[in-house]
Amino acid sequence: NKIYLQAKDDDGEGDDGEETPKTTSVSSSSRAPLIYCTTITARLLVHVLGVNARWVRGVELGVAARVLDDVEVTFIDANHCPGAAIVFMRRLDTSATLLHTGDFRAARCVREDETLKRLTREACVDGCVDELMLDTTYCDNKWTFPDQAVVLDKMRTIAAREIKREPRTLFLCGSYSIGKERAIRAVCQGAGSRASV
Repeated sequence: NKIYLQAKDDDGEGDDGEETPKTTSVSSSSRAPLIYCTTITARLLVHVLGVNARWVRGVELGVAARVLDDVEVTFIDANHCPGAAIVFMRRLDTSATLLHTGDFRAARCVREDETLKRLTREACVDGCVDELMLDTTYCDNKWTFPDQAVVLDKMRTIAAREIKREPRTLFLCGSYSIGKERAIRAVCQGAGSRASV
């Protein structure tokens, strides 16, 4: 009875506008399941959502965790919101592999992640996973986003320019409950100030 949580974000909107779950359930029963997730997500679950800590298993990024007798999982940073992870699963009895992306940014730091490279090199035949569960929310040519580092740098520049023009400028950043921390930090750096939430 296990659940793997890729991300605890509040933007769980599917293409049809319906709320989409952020978990992949391996099996179910009437007992409460164990939740395997990153250590950051574990802290959010326990301290923000009030999930009983006895049901939560925080796993460090890049560290394999045996979750069943014959299955191990490794969480890889998804470069999305705090705690978001790509999940690499491997069956130890058959060597079958599965990569579940969940919400992630396909930035260079993710594509060239050393843990992901090592796992595909060591555990996968021909360096390819057997199954890929890919989040395709923005997998369309109409969605062309600049690299996050470029956007954050632009935000810093705009904030610095505006605070110089008008020292009493108030910057407002829209957010869910989590997921915009990098943007807020960039504005604060550009403005030379702190954030209030």
